[in-house]
Amino acid sequence: MEKNTKIFPVYKLFSYDILFYYAISILFLNGVKGLSLAEIAILNSIYSTSAILLQIPSALITDKIGLRNSMILGNMFCLFWGIDYLIAPSFATLAIGDFILAFGFALKGTSESPFLYSSLKKLNRLSDFSKIEGKGSSLYFIVEALACIAAGYLYKVNVYLPLIFSCICALIATILAYFTKPIKNLKNTNATAKEKRDELFSGFKFIFKSSR
Repeated sequence: MEKNTKIFPVYKLFSYDILFYYAISILFLNGVKGLSLAEIAILNSIYSTSAILLQIPSALITDKIGLRNSMILGNMFCLFWGIDYLIAPSFATLAIGDFILAFGFALKGTSESPFLYSSLKKLNRLSDFSKIEGKGSSLYFIVEALACIAAGYLYKVNVYLPLIFSCICALIATILAYFTKPIKNLKNTNATAKEKRDELFSGFKFIFKSSR
C-alpha cells in the first residue's frame, strides 16, 4: 500500500488527461485527416455522449475486475485510441477511437481515486488523500503546459509526433498502473446495473432540482 501511494502521483501525471494532443487537435484532424469543422464537432459529441453512457458499464466492470485492473485497462484503451488516430483512414474509424477513449476515461474515473483512497485506508492515512491526489494533478498541469508548447514544434517536425508522444505517455501510465499492488479484502457491493442506473438518475435529479 505504501508503494501505491508513492507511484500514484507520477501515475496521475501521465494518466490525468491526454498530453501533447489537444494543442494540435484541430490542425491534425483538419489538415492531416481531412475532416471538416462540422465533422470535428460531431466527433467531440460522440466522445461526450459515449463518456456519459459508459459510466454504468464502467462501474460494473470495475466492481468485477477490481480497481487496479480497471486502471490498467483504462490506460490501455487510451493507448489504443492513440494508435487508432495514427492509422485511421476515415471518420468512422476516428469515431471508434473516440468511443474507446471515452471508455478508457470512464474506467479510470471509476477506479483511480478509489484506488488511492483504499490504499491510504489500509495504511490509516486517509488525511493524506487530498495532498497525494493534488500533487499528481499539479504535476500534470505543469507538464501539460510544457507539452502544449512542445506539441507545436513537434507538429512542425512531423505531424504524427505529438500523437506518438501521447501514446508513449499512455503506455507509461499503463506500466505504472501495472506496478501498483492490488488491494485485497475490499468490500464487494455487488451492485446491479439497475442499482447503478438508479444511482446515476438520482444524481441528475438532485442537480436539476438544486436551486443553484
